[in-house]
Amino acid sequence: MDSLALGRYQSFFFTPDEWLRWRWRPFLTIDGGGVINNDGGDGVLKDSHFQAELRTALSFEFPGLANTFGFEEVTLSANHHLFFISEDSETYDYLTVTAELMLTENIGLNLNYNSGRNAPGFVREETFSGGLSVRF
Repeated sequence: MDSLALGRYQSFFFTPDEWLRWRWRPFLTIDGGGVINNDGGDGVLKDSHFQAELRTALSFEFPGLANTFGFEEVTLSANHHLFFISEDSETYDYLTVTAELMLTENIGLNLNYNSGRNAPGFVREETFSGGLSVRF
């Protein structure tokens, strides 16, 4: 799987390893269940649900840029969530894009963009934010 950059940083096609590396990771979550009505003793399935989430994480690391400007690490990443909810017969998607500059091994700055309808309420949102990163 190394050649596919699945889960591990690899050189981006024909670029030198010290300038641009990338990785991607797929995730699948499936959840299902139901409620059985035992009040009348009939044991009938009263309510059921099924939901699935497909998430793809893509990350680019720029070691050459970090070295040139004296940062510990420079990364650009995106996470895309695709939800299917059986009760609604709907599909919802949510995208997060993050740029992170690690000033030291443990301290950094980040900018985030979020767009879409995220769990659990699936209310439409579009936000920009920034923050201080602390890694342990």
